[in-house]
Amino acid sequence: MKRKVVKLGPSTLVVSLPSKWLKQFNVNAGEELELTEEGPSIRIATKNETHIQKKFLDLTGKSLLLKRILVSKYLEGCDEVEVKVDSLEKARMLQRRIDELIGVEITDQGKNTFTFKDFSSVNEEVFETVLRRVLYLLHSMADESLKAIKNEETDLEYLKDIEKNINKFTDYSFRLLNKKHNVNNAKTPVMYCIVFLLEELADSYKKFLSYISDNALALPDDFTQMYNAIVSYHHAFEKTFIDFSYEKAIALAGERDRLIARISSMRKKTQNKDLLSVLHSFDAITETIIKILGQLLTLH
Repeated sequence: MKRKVVKLGPSTLVVSLPSKWLKQFNVNAGEELELTEEGPSIRIATKNETHIQKKFLDLTGKSLLLKRILVSKYLEGCDEVEVKVDSLEKARMLQRRIDELIGVEITDQGKNTFTFKDFSSVNEEVFETVLRRVLYLLHSMADESLKAIKNEETDLEYLKDIEKNINKFTDYSFRLLNKKHNVNNAKTPVMYCIVFLLEELADSYKKFLSYISDNALALPDDFTQMYNAIVSYHHAFEKTFIDFSYEKAIALAGERDRLIARISSMRKKTQNKDLLSVLHSFDAITETIIKILGQLLTLH
């Protein structure tokens, strides 16, 4: 849809808005609209935006991927989803999964159907808050696991709960990004990748902690020292994420190279299967952090 720019007065240019859009969102003369610059584009928004995305999900006769199919509609950004099922057991399983999601609640429930709706607001400030929560939980996961390992604890199952909470907030972040009519569209692809990698980072920590727990493995001193260096590297990454500068990014890349060299040297000196698996986890954590840094560079 094209609109011609018209000159109004000596220094003012105006462009008309589509009448269909004005009627749909009940915009009248004299009202204020929100204009957001997005590179060569300008986004125009009104507080009267009322478009509700509704979906109907028929899960009768299906037995696999039920929770994933349900969550896909949540991640997609649907405002209201009606779900049809063919058993009470299936309904209860899906409703328990909904209880784990942020921002939506079950509002209607019948014998073979139930509906969940969105009750959250979507804007850039909400997204930033949720992203900070993910960073905080990752920080806690790294710090608490380091303390436990230094104390020679081998039962680290309790730390997996942090990873579950991280997944809740990353899922919510994906949802906010997909409901991008109120989030900066220019950043969306990169931020989606960053959130995905933050979830991968949590998974890397979880796999490492699970291996420690499953094998009741106490790390030798040099491996504990190595993990301490990785957690310090994580803290430096977090500071770079929150307050970015090229100097911090370059320092972080240099530290990554030193860590990889140390891990490689340790790998050459051990034949122990368990310790080699630990070094693989150290590699995964270190490399995921540098991948996130690569995405940060595209935002600055």
